Amino acid sequence: MILLLDIDGVLETSPSWKKPEFLEDNFYKFNEHAQKYLIEIIDKINPEIILTTTHRINYNLTEWNQIFELRGINVDKISKINDAKKAIDLKNRNVEIEEWFLKNSTAEFLILDDDKSLNELPDNLKNCWVQIDSMLGITESVKNQILERINHSFV
Repeated sequence: MILLLDIDGVLETSPSWKKPEFLEDNFYKFNEHAQKYLIEIIDKINPEIILTTTHRINYNLTEWNQIFELRGINVDKISKINDAKKAIDLKNRNVEIEEWFLKNSTAEFLILDDDKSLNELPDNLKNCWVQIDSMLGITESVKNQILERINHSFV
């Protein structure tokens, strides 16, 4: 199982008018509830995490592992959706996901994201999207929805 994971609006939910809090690794402190629920999901399904967040260009995979580890999120495998290295290389999220899917069409995955551009995905991909409320992040209800979808879709 693969989780295509955004960060802003999924794990980091500071309102735009409020300065976000940072941890000692100089990355955002995650919403405690969203972090807790992601940990519960990971503990149950041990997914591969593929980062879709725009922040992926600013940190290498070793640093991403440290960011997650510092927050108590233990993931066996983290990668990035593509090889973009600069902001200018980034495409709309829906385009990046479609391109990834063309190369990984047999993968079992869910998309955890608040990005409204994902409404433009074709239905087969949009059906894999768990839309997150950017002000709340992963809630208990979202966690249960994710686990239910995994249990029913990928048995």
